[in-house]
Amino acid sequence: MQQLFLSYRIIYSYFNLSSQMPEDFELPIWYNGLEMLLPATMHTTGFTNYFRITVNDVVIVFEADEERNYRAVVSPENMEQIHAVQPGILPVIAETLHDLFT
Repeated sequence: MQQLFLSYRIIYSYFNLSSQMPEDFELPIWYNGLEMLLPATMHTTGFTNYFRITVNDVVIVFEADEERNYRAVVSPENMEQIHAVQPGILPVIAETLHDLFT
């Protein structure tokens, strides 16, 4: 009975971690001599996080790769709008996420 209870607690803890509500915040970055606050949402799945960050009305998802560096992922719906985002801002966002969350 004790082993069954322990297994239940482990499974419950796993699903509890993986189903956390998204957390909204503003990501401060320094880009081209200006400090910017970008609207962001952190999502937790299992033991990893991913971030939905809005840049010039385009939502870009940042997720960690195998080496815990963040990479940008753009959905097919936003591919037409990606030209509104300056390419140099993406590495700055990834570096800021790495510094704050690893």
